[in-house]
Amino acid sequence: MAQRILVVDDDREFRSALVKIFEREGYSVVPAADGDEALDCVRGTSFALIVADARMPKLGGPELVRRLKEQCPGAALIVVSALPDGQIRADMLENGAFDFVSKPVRRDELLRLARRALAPREH
Repeated sequence: MAQRILVVDDDREFRSALVKIFEREGYSVVPAADGDEALDCVRGTSFALIVADARMPKLGGPELVRRLKEQCPGAALIVVSALPDGQIRADMLENGAFDFVSKPVRRDELLRLARRALAPREH
């Protein structure tokens, strides 16, 4: 069974591009247009990875990261942002994000991060 990835971004074109990248690699991908929709998606469904935009209308930022980690604690979370702000990065990582990457995201960089996040964790 393919690992399930949730892609959360309010930019429809960017969200669609991420979905295509992951689907071509054989992942099962669920898109969400905002933080509220993402929280609806994780209720009752498990995801191995969540890729979410840092800033979105309604619910975003560290609050979204925290709530997604509460609802889906087994998922690794990669945050993407058009704003390469060091404080935003620190806030996201502090609230449970696996990693942070700046937009525009290169396909190879995103897949490398995703594979690392999805790799079995050593204990």
